[in-house]
Amino acid sequence: MTRKHGPALLLSLAVCTGAQASDGEFCRRIAAFADAAPAAKAHEITILTDWSEEPTIGCRRDESAAAIAICAWLPPHLSIEFMQGNVSRVLECFSKRSRLAATEIFGGLAGKIRVSDPRYVTRKIWIELEFSTVGKDGALSFLTIRSGYRD
Repeated sequence: MTRKHGPALLLSLAVCTGAQASDGEFCRRIAAFADAAPAAKAHEITILTDWSEEPTIGCRRDESAAAIAICAWLPPHLSIEFMQGNVSRVLECFSKRSRLAATEIFGGLAGKIRVSDPRYVTRKIWIELEFSTVGKDGALSFLTIRSGYRD
């Protein structure tokens, strides 16, 4: 079976895990993206990973300055192999709890989580994570980070 990733994968790296930024820096950068949400609509990025013979990670985004900046910075700081760890790490930035047990317990996660009044943001913003850590039938593992302004 041939996979066609097309323009969805903008960055390809042949490494298993990314360079780890400090949790504070990691969270501040994602919060800066969330804070840049336009008042009238939500914006988002999607991280895609493919753990196959040639591991790849990419970032799908719009042309906003905030999306370009986070997509340039984020992929090297994430894991290609363990999407559940990426989900846990991003969620930890915005919740008041410590790191989720997702990396140790679950072999696969899929779902959507919305956090209102997340940590690290300066405006009235909501952040939503949508994710699947197990690609099926040729689909890639993904993590979408979406944010919007709350009235």
